[in-house]
Amino acid sequence: MNNDITLKELKKSKEKLLPEIKCLEENQLTFLWFDDFYDGPLNGVLKYQDKEYKYEIVSDYMKLEYPRIFAVVALTNEELKEEKYWNDLYKELVKNQSEKEESLEAFFEQQKKRKVINYGNRKVLWCYVSS
Repeated sequence: MNNDITLKELKKSKEKLLPEIKCLEENQLTFLWFDDFYDGPLNGVLKYQDKEYKYEIVSDYMKLEYPRIFAVVALTNEELKEEKYWNDLYKELVKNQSEKEESLEAFFEQQKKRKVINYGNRKVLWCYVSS
């Protein structure tokens, strides 16, 4: 197994590189939340063996490529804190489903201030295939 493959490299050449990455079973993972969604989660945070990680889709979801394949990368403590902050803010602002549109607008207005974290150069630890 190759532990030197980055998320960016895997997205570019997944057919070639995927066999070199250890795949976990989906039932080994606890999905805490997703940050983006398009006919299914695209990225978010999960827990594996009592530690949180970032997951991100590597399949071409715009072409409705199934099964969906995801890469898992490490988070620093500061990145995890940032990810949790935005998830908590979303839950706080969008808690009232009857006013979801206004709540979403309020959240997206706040999200404009978010510093984007690029995980592309992060080493892929594992992958998993969504059922």
